[in-house]
Amino acid sequence: MTVSIPITIIIPVYNKWDLTKNCLLSLKKYTPDNTYKIIVVDNNSTDKTPVVAKEFGRGLFGENYKYVRLNENINFGPACNLGAKLAKTDLLFFLNNDTVVTPNWLEPLLDNYEKINNVGALGPLLLYPDNTVQHLGVTFSLKKQVSHLYRYVPHQHPVVKKRRRFQVITGAAFLISKKFFWELDGFYEEFRNGFEDVDLCAKIIKRHKLLTVLPESIIYHLEGQTSGRHSSEKHNSRLLTQRCVNIFIPDQWRFYLEDGYQINLTRLFNIWPTISSEREELLRQDYVCDLEWYWEKLNLEPFWWNGYKEALGLCLKHKKY
Repeated sequence: MTVSIPITIIIPVYNKWDLTKNCLLSLKKYTPDNTYKIIVVDNNSTDKTPVVAKEFGRGLFGENYKYVRLNENINFGPACNLGAKLAKTDLLFFLNNDTVVTPNWLEPLLDNYEKINNVGALGPLLLYPDNTVQHLGVTFSLKKQVSHLYRYVPHQHPVVKKRRRFQVITGAAFLISKKFFWELDGFYEEFRNGFEDVDLCAKIIKRHKLLTVLPESIIYHLEGQTSGRHSSEKHNSRLLTQRCVNIFIPDQWRFYLEDGYQINLTRLFNIWPTISSEREELLRQDYVCDLEWYWEKLNLEPFWWNGYKEALGLCLKHKKY
């Protein structure tokens, strides 16, 4: 597919120049030329970022690159909003600097943004460097606690390949139209580096718009590299509760059942998926009492809890721990 829709990639940064550098290099290598502009919003970095970021970006992208240096750290949400105000394109893509894009990452996002009916925002599949899932969508437990669906599951697993509708997707890599973003008043600026994306998604689903992740678009995400990322958890949680009460519903269990898993409920009302006895029989068809065999099967099926117990027993028996 030939990408023709121009977008602005907005990257808020605070220190960690090496991460920003690698992110920019990957964008240059794997993004079609003349389809995008980049705005880096620097939240008053104290490392080498203010010294090198402007010229480095200009060297890669020329006039399609803009570096904005702030004289104070205004946090993630306000920095993203500032970048969105400066953007001249119809589409915005918010991207964390601790990411590395891969070949063909952009094309599926732009192609499907036009094709999917009633779309609100799209995101790519985010992987850890070991090729396990970091993010393919956010779910809510029975106690309405947020968690990333199938986190740490190998990306080859069939459940990772599905497109799904979510109540929330991460703001770490987030495509949305500029017009719609400002209809929602952008990111709410009272959050402090956390839950801005959850709040924005709440506003999107209140408009009955679709949120989804496209597994054919892949970006690697190191996650949580910004200093102070979790320093305001109580404030952010309290604010989210005030603003989004009764908007989200528990849905974690639904995804597990749809994917053929059985679910177990713990005493703390947490849900754990587990495989059926039929699936376990299939896994055991070529059984070998060997740790490598268990490792292979557990990579195929991470929710085979009996497999973990048996592998641990084998380790203890042979003192391989």
